[in-house]
This record gives sequence, structure tokens and C-alpha cells, in this order.
Amino acid sequence: MNKKAVLFLCFLVLIGCSPSTTIPTQEIQDTKPGGSQALITQSPPPTHSVTSPSFPFVFSFPDFQLDTLIQQLPATCPGIGSRAYSEPPIDPAVLSQSDEIPIVLTRGAVIVVTTDSDKSNGNTSSLEALITNPGTDGVSLREALLVTNHDPGEYTIQFNPGLSGAAIQVGSWDHTELPPLEGGSVIINGDIDGDLEPDIKLINAVAELTEFNAIFGFRIHSSNNTVHALELTDFTVGVFFDAPSSNQVYRNNTVDRMVIEGQGGIGLYSSQGSEASITETNNRWEDIRVIGNRISIHNGSGISFSMHWAAMESIEHLTILDNHILMDGGGNAIELSPGFGAGSNGNQIEQVLIANNVIEGNPQSGIALLAGFMGAGSNSIGQVTILGNTIRGSYSYEEFLHTSGMHISAGFWINQDGNEISDILVADNYIEGNSEISILLSSGAVGSSGNLVERIRFSNNHIKVTQHSREDRVPVMAIGITTGDGASDYYDPNYQPVVYPNDNILRDVWFSGNLIEGQGGYGVMVSTGDPGSERNHVERIYMLGNEFRPFFPEAGILVSAISLEHGGIGDNVISEVFIQQNSIHYTNLREEFDGSEFVSGGIVLSAGNGTSFSQTRDVWIVANEVTSPAPGINLVAGWAQPQFPPSIGNTIRHVRLWCNTVVQNPDLLESLFPGIKGINLAGGWGLAQDNQIKDIYVTRNLVAGVEDDISIFESAGEGSQGNLVLFP
Repeated sequence: MNKKAVLFLCFLVLIGCSPSTTIPTQEIQDTKPGGSQALITQSPPPTHSVTSPSFPFVFSFPDFQLDTLIQQLPATCPGIGSRAYSEPPIDPAVLSQSDEIPIVLTRGAVIVVTTDSDKSNGNTSSLEALITNPGTDGVSLREALLVTNHDPGEYTIQFNPGLSGAAIQVGSWDHTELPPLEGGSVIINGDIDGDLEPDIKLINAVAELTEFNAIFGFRIHSSNNTVHALELTDFTVGVFFDAPSSNQVYRNNTVDRMVIEGQGGIGLYSSQGSEASITETNNRWEDIRVIGNRISIHNGSGISFSMHWAAMESIEHLTILDNHILMDGGGNAIELSPGFGAGSNGNQIEQVLIANNVIEGNPQSGIALLAGFMGAGSNSIGQVTILGNTIRGSYSYEEFLHTSGMHISAGFWINQDGNEISDILVADNYIEGNSEISILLSSGAVGSSGNLVERIRFSNNHIKVTQHSREDRVPVMAIGITTGDGASDYYDPNYQPVVYPNDNILRDVWFSGNLIEGQGGYGVMVSTGDPGSERNHVERIYMLGNEFRPFFPEAGILVSAISLEHGGIGDNVISEVFIQQNSIHYTNLREEFDGSEFVSGGIVLSAGNGTSFSQTRDVWIVANEVTSPAPGINLVAGWAQPQFPPSIGNTIRHVRLWCNTVVQNPDLLESLFPGIKGINLAGGWGLAQDNQIKDIYVTRNLVAGVEDDISIFESAGEGSQGNLVLFP
């Protein structure tokens, strides 16, 4: 991971508002840039819409007892493949959440900015005082903001029509940022002509941006604010929310129709602590809306909500809707991160809608949900709907590693545990590109133990992998669902002793009705981590009605559309997995096989390379349609290459193979493994010892036109010994 990128996770804040007083619209002086002054009466523009009274969050997750699950051998085979699958509907109330959320653009007293000057030379103690004494150059934006802080109330800040197209050089007066919004209940409206486009531009003239010099366009420290339709250029973060104190509630803030170009877009950074001192701040942000913004980012994050070195913070009712984010390196396009840094704990983000956003360029992740990062523990993300987003990523070979279209992860790095992610709906999204992995779902990574991810639904998404193998010919993965992934040396090779991720749980994942095309490695890989990890569990995984259009690239091993694969050295378990009515149709780019394809195929159950003492059990493989040059359905209990430790004592048991259609036998493997069929059961391949397959039920499968025509290899390949296949 890129620590600098994560440090620029930025977001929205909501603050408890102070009592407000309404001041009537006043006559003020109008000063055009370089023009003369005149008295005008400013009439409020029409309201864009009316405010949404409450957050409409609804979560939708299938009932695991649905009739769509085939848990008993049917009297006759059901329909075969994805076209025969019937997807449980998503609650219509969920889909309606992505409808346009109305925004109020006029409220309270109106302050009209009449000059593009950045100076504050008028009397800003109150609106009346500023009107009486606006200074020699009229009312500046800086002065208007100072009025709202010095005399809190309900205000609308507008811009005189003569300023349309003006650029305000922020900091050109005294090299300071604009005053933060501290009083609350302020609307700043930069749309003069009502076309929902910015007519005013703010440019950073405070100082040059450096790694140690952060400059913000707007800082928001209060509640009930709206920042609408302004163009911000060359700030570290365009709109920045943070809390100046503890034990506060910040609510009802909106950022919409902004055009932001700079290092970071819109951010919340909740921290009053540091790496050496975690502060229990107990602040809460509610009802945040980030809507319809266009953001172009260089080296930072697009929209980011984060708690850094903080404790007992929360964000609730967050909407990120209809934004367009263009990334040029750096961090994540959209990120939720409760808990960053060792000792951060008890932070939570819940009830979030991320919908209809367009993300392009080369983000580290397009959308990232990271509960507990860099050693943070007991943090949580819950009840998130990710709906109808488009993510298009394009990476050079140097940028490729550690990139993803979507990343959902509980726990990263050592010494903290107990992070949780739950109740996540990912539906109707389009993810395209050549990232290392299109979607990564992880519980416990890089030395982090004791984390939980549960109740995740992926439905009706389209994943298109545009480069099925890297330049070094390593195949590219579409979906990874993993626990215990990566020891501490993955992030820091010099950290001693090496710490392994143990005791992580990932359960209740519903993956249905998706289209995955173009991948040349794994389509969906379900795994229990890397060598060295222990006691990681994956339970109740439902892969139903998906369509796969993958490739066998020119070279590489471990090519599979659906794979259950173990890592680790002990008591890692994958159990209760339903693989039903999927369609898998490979395009083969290899003229010949070298034998490593023995552990590839359409649907593969196996131990990982050099894994020992792990179990895969209680798996239903029902009514799938597979066309593959390797075995269509392939069970390999243990395997290892010479450079890895031997694979010892792994077990695959209680697997039902019912009513599947495997179109062809793997003819390219026939000369290496005579008699191999489209359904293959193997105790071991390569450096594999004492692995076994047992309690396998094979009924009514059609294999290259022959019913239940399967192959069995107890010990295949050089070094394989003592493996068993107990069948029937």
C-alpha cells in the first residue's frame, strides 16, 4: 500500500449548529473587477430544489433459505447455466436511493460578494457593519466568510453577476487560507446564472504546495453548510472537513456541483492525535452529501472520509452521488477509512450510499472501504450500498501492483485486531481496466488477525478485464475473496519477527448475476491466505448465476473461473459454498500445455502452492455449464512446485457434483496425463503428500456428452505420494 496516498484520505464533516438569526436582504455596493461601484438590490436565485428530510438508507440482502439455492439432489436436473438462474430481486427502495437528492440554495440573509479581491479591509463584525463599511474595494469572499463567523446566523453568500468568470487569488492578500466555516448554516453559491455550473474560480495563491505544506480551499468546522458550484484550483484538498474540538455532533453538510483540480478533492480527516498519541475525540458526523462534483486529482485522493489516529469517532448517513473523478496517480478515488494508524480504535462509518459515480484514470483503488488500516483495531464499516458506479482504470506496468477497481478490507498490518465490515451491497456497477485485481474482498491482511467480514452481496455487476496477463506474463485476477492474506514482510521486509494474519473470518458472501470477462488468471478466487497463516475461515459463499468469459493466456498457471484455494499451514477452512448455475466459456490462447495446467480449470477446488493441513468441505457444485481447455471441474487436494514447501495433509470432502455440463475433455493435457477428463479428482500433484479427497457425490453430470465420465489421479506429477481419492 502507498502510505502517502492513504494519508490524503479526505472527506466531509458535519457540525452542531449555533443558534441563528435571520437578517433581511440588504442593499450593498457592487464592485466589478476593474469597474465602477453601484447600489444594487440582490434578489435570491430560484432554489435548486428542496432539502431531503432524512437519509433514505435501505439495505438489501438475500435470505439464505431462498428456493433459488439447490441444497438437495433434485428429481430432475434444473436449468443449466446462468440463463436458467433467477436472481432474488433487490428491494426497489434500495434502487430509489440513487435518485437525485434535492439541495436548498437560498436561506437566511444574503451576502453578495462584489469584488474578486482577496482583501479583508471592511468591518466584518456583522452584516450591517460590512454593508456600512465594506472597504475601498467592495465585499470580498474573505469578508463574507468572516461575517458568518463573527455574527453566526443563517446566510447565503452569492456573487454579483458582474463577477461571472472571475478568478479569486486566495491568499494574494496576506498568504493565508480563507476563513473556515465556523458559525454554521452558510450556503456559498458560485452559480450566478442558474445553470448548475461554477461561474467563480478560486486559485491557490497562499503558497506552493509541498509534501509538508497543506493548503485547503474551504475548511468546514460546523453544521448545516452548503458549498455549491465553485471552481477550485491547486489546493491540497479543495473542501476539507475537520473538527476543531471533541464530543461534538456535526450534521447536514453538502458539497455539490464543484469543479476541483488539485492534489486532493473533498476530504474529512478526523484526528486530534498523532502516531505517538491517540486522542479519544468522540465526534460524530451525520447527513453528509457529496453530489455532482467534477474532481481531477494529482497524487492525492478524490473523495475520502477518514479517521487518523483517532478513537470513538463516527460517520453516519453519508451520500456520495453522481460525481466524476479523474485520477492521475496517488490515492483512492472514493475511500471510507475508519481507523488509520496503530492505536486508532472504536471508529465507525455506517449507512452510506455510493452511487452513479464515474471514476477514470489510475487510482490505487476506484472505491475503497478500509476498516482498520496500518495497525488500527476495533473499527467498523456497515450498511453501505455501492450502486451503479462506473470505474475505468488504465495502468502502466510500473503502476500495476496493488491496484484495484474496488477494495473492501477489514484489517491491514500488525498488532491490532477486531475490525469489521458488514452489510455491503455492490450492485449494477461497471468496472473496466487492467488493475492487478478488479475487486478485492479481504478479512485480515499483512499480519492483521481476528477480523470479520460478513453479509456482502455482489449482484449484477459487469467486470471487464482489458489485459488478461501482465507484461511479465503473470495472469490478471478479476475477483479475490480472501482471509489471512499476506504476512508482515509483504509490506515491510525488514520488520522482525514476521507476523502472520491468523483467526480471520469471512462469511455470508452472495455473488450472483455478474458478468466477468477478459481475465486470464482467476475469475473469482476464494482463499484462506498465504503460507504461514493459521485458522482463517471462509464460510457460506454463494456463487450463483454468473457468466464468465475468461482467457487461457499464452503462459502462466492457476487459470480458473471459480477457485476455492487454501493458503497457510494449519486449520484453515473453506466451508458451505454453493456454486450453482454459472456459465463459463474460455477462449484458449495456448497451443500446448506444459502440465502445470493440471491445477487449472473452470471450477477448481485445491490447496494453495505448498499449503498444509487445510480443509475444504460442504461444497455444492450444481447445474453449471463449462467450456474449458483444462478440466471443467477440477478437485486437487494438495499440490506444490519445487521452490515451495510440500503440500501435506489437506482434505477436500463432502462435495456434491450434480447436473453439471462440461462441454469438452482437456485434450491438451491428455499426453501428459492419459485418461484425464472434463471432471477430474486428484489427491495430489507435484510435491504433495498425504492429501485426500473423500465423500464426493457425482450424479447426472454430462462430461463431453458422457454421463458422469470422470478421471481420478491419486498422486500425479513428480514428488507426489501417499495421496488418496476415496470415490465412490
